Amino acid sequence: MDCREKILSENYVDIIEESILFENLQKNLKDFCVQRISDNISNIYVNKNEVRDAFPNTEMYSVLPKCYASLGGDATGITSEKFNLLPLSESGVFDLQNPPLNLTGRGIILAIIDSGIDYTDSLFRNADGTTRIRAIWDQSNQDGFSPPGFFYGSFFTSSDLNTALKAEKPLSYVNHFDKTGHGTMMAAISGGRSFSDSFMYTSPAPDAEYIVVKLKEAKDQIKELYKIPTEVSCYEETDVLAALSFVRSFLETAGVPVVICLGVGSSMGNRAGKSALENYISELANSRNLAIVCGAGNQGNDRRHYEGVFQVGDVERKTVEFSVPPGVNGFFMEFWATEPAVFSLYLRSPSGEMTPLLDSKTQAPVTYSFLYGEGSVTANYVLAENYTGWQAVYFRFDRPQEGIWSLLVTNDDKDVISKFHVWLPMEEFLKENVFFIQSTPFVTMNAPASARGIITVSGYDSDNGGFYLQSSRGYTSEDGKKPDFAAPAVDISTPFGARSGTETAAALTAGCVCQLMEWAVTNGNDRNVDGNKIRNYLLRGAARDPGLQYPNREWGYGTLDMEKTMERLAGI
Repeated sequence: MDCREKILSENYVDIIEESILFENLQKNLKDFCVQRISDNISNIYVNKNEVRDAFPNTEMYSVLPKCYASLGGDATGITSEKFNLLPLSESGVFDLQNPPLNLTGRGIILAIIDSGIDYTDSLFRNADGTTRIRAIWDQSNQDGFSPPGFFYGSFFTSSDLNTALKAEKPLSYVNHFDKTGHGTMMAAISGGRSFSDSFMYTSPAPDAEYIVVKLKEAKDQIKELYKIPTEVSCYEETDVLAALSFVRSFLETAGVPVVICLGVGSSMGNRAGKSALENYISELANSRNLAIVCGAGNQGNDRRHYEGVFQVGDVERKTVEFSVPPGVNGFFMEFWATEPAVFSLYLRSPSGEMTPLLDSKTQAPVTYSFLYGEGSVTANYVLAENYTGWQAVYFRFDRPQEGIWSLLVTNDDKDVISKFHVWLPMEEFLKENVFFIQSTPFVTMNAPASARGIITVSGYDSDNGGFYLQSSRGYTSEDGKKPDFAAPAVDISTPFGARSGTETAAALTAGCVCQLMEWAVTNGNDRNVDGNKIRNYLLRGAARDPGLQYPNREWGYGTLDMEKTMERLAGI
């Protein structure tokens, strides 16, 4: 069995390891494959019968890939409307596109990592009908050759796409499509353009080119682990890492500035910005001529985050209540305690049944079956998680009883202020109305929005200036100042009609970053610019309300303002 087959097989488990020695793997494993992501990170695909023997002292949840979803779900099926110019105008896009700057993304690559792209759409073609897409890596298509350095998927060049576009049936030549429309939407908002007099469509970077990565579906074993329905589209962290590595290698080979637009996010993890993926993003942000943009998420009003604080000397137990409606098949809930806090927990079912105590003596995952109802809960207590050192308890609910559940939390260290968080899954992973009775909208950003080097965008309504209430809010769980700023996120025009969500704000911002990258690199004003520098330029130029204090949890450092950003750069 070759590496491609191991990467795709349900009989192999995906593991993310940092700073692993290949020699040690060979000593402990017989049946595995390694996909290098960087000098420090590798994806390892291990025969499931060897996993525990190979990693005997490893807390497995830390090294198993998290699941990511396209923010906002499918993009198809939206009623078409007249193109809305206001979000672009309010962001200063046209001020940069018009003379004397004339910034339209020339010489810049937009990298779309998502559900793919409709490469036949005229929005992604030049005036002569040829494609603006430099390359597509379709991780889900195993019919062709993989890109250099990678073991799976099919790689298509612009030559392949142009040949297909001349054919009566393009998909018979390049069998790549976007099932959900989400990647197509993100590509259009950031860089789409129409040459038709009968169809108006434009964007911040209509002269940028594209590279596209279509993420493959997560394995069924991962969906089952996290209780994500099999019909839900989600992507493994390993594949997002590989996609970013592919884009980086493209930048190094082609020597063209790249702006990565990430339309995916995850509600898994502790929002500290220190997961394997977020660590890699922070590393990439230091790369010359590369910037990464993502949306904060759309969980601000979902009531799926609880935050508790014990002051010094507090002895009273805290009760975290959450409601589960009838008919829920299952879900994954995470408890995280900021260092150096340590807590003990009980879980109480709606019928009043109590699990045994979960504390530092709880060694292995324990499954509790309840007398009333058919459901069960598996709890995995981790005293010190690999990436942050925080205490974590993972709860996996299977066919939970409907009603009000309670998590009873006791502080084991009363000499320090102790804080904990509990998160339920994002709507994309849990459609049913599961929510905390008392919740907070803060610290609800999806991964990888908490990463240090990424440009994180919350949302607002450019029509009335109000904050987009569904937008996730900061800060990070370690009080890192995220989001960076807000961008228009309401009634954004797409090929499928108007769309709202921070993913649209991220796409619009990515197009604006292409404009800024064109000024810096293509026009020779700052040829060594990196993602951190681009982010700082945008923060300095953000528009601010004199009645608010910045940074803050909703607006970050203000709202996206490209005209003001250029004025600051010019010293005006």
